[in-house]
Amino acid sequence: MRVARRAVLAAMATATPRSSRAVVVDSHLHVWSSSHPYAKGGEPPAALGDAVASAAALETSMASANIDAALIVQPINYRFDHAHVASVLKAAPQRYRGMALANPTAADPGAALREA
Repeated sequence: MRVARRAVLAAMATATPRSSRAVVVDSHLHVWSSSHPYAKGGEPPAALGDAVASAAALETSMASANIDAALIVQPINYRFDHAHVASVLKAAPQRYRGMALANPTAADPGAALREA
């Protein structure tokens, strides 16, 4: 039997009242939006569009599963352009942390990350 990660997190979060339970963190997820241009060939399948992968969809999903925080991993859709993920992180810094992709072919791979 396969159980969805969000279902497990939701069960953990609802089993105990918020005041006495540990913080529930989704430790790996991606967000993207058609309002930010994808890298060449990075368009997601139609079933994985804004309705399921946008920051608004993430907020709704986290609320329904009682998830308190999340680690947003840079999606391959944008390759090394971190602008969209950075904007989501800046919108709710108390809730989100991010994981970036460093461009190994760049002269200074960390430069773009520091700018984001």
